[in-house]
Amino acid sequence: MEKYHHASYHRWAKTSVANSSVPATTRMLISLSSNAMLTRCGVLTLTLLSSPCLAAQQTIICPTELAPSSLQLTPAMSGWTYFAEAPVYLHGAAPLAGPPESRAHLIHSSIRHGKDEVTYTYVLDGPSPNGKWMQCAYGEHHALTLSMRLADETDSCQITQRKGSKAGQYSLHIVCSQP
Repeated sequence: MEKYHHASYHRWAKTSVANSSVPATTRMLISLSSNAMLTRCGVLTLTLLSSPCLAAQQTIICPTELAPSSLQLTPAMSGWTYFAEAPVYLHGAAPLAGPPESRAHLIHSSIRHGKDEVTYTYVLDGPSPNGKWMQCAYGEHHALTLSMRLADETDSCQITQRKGSKAGQYSLHIVCSQP
């Protein structure tokens, strides 16, 4: 990232921001930092942080595991006794274009690999007659799921995934946005 410490850049930053529709609190912050080193993105970041047009965000938290006591096999098969010995761990998540039984899994529009994490971005633009849903998947083959309906206005979701402490377990951070 380029840094600027030239007086001409400070005059440009103060003038262009002062003459724009940037809120007064942001203009004040930029003016106060005029003697400091500014970055090209610094002005943009300040503008975005105080913008009244930010999208509403919803953080979705999937349960990290399904406890053995919550799992049942009904009706039990004749001659067999069911027993769940261990929890089933969270393994993934994805938005759906409809309720879970529709199996309408959406494909991510972008993927970003970090050092210890992967972030999937999903664009959910347009209407979905059967609703938009988020599905949390459990077990390495996603055999069990929990799903919740999202607001119809939801237009994007980001799912950041990291390996968990148990075999086959993942830690997820899910944020969905509305305009």
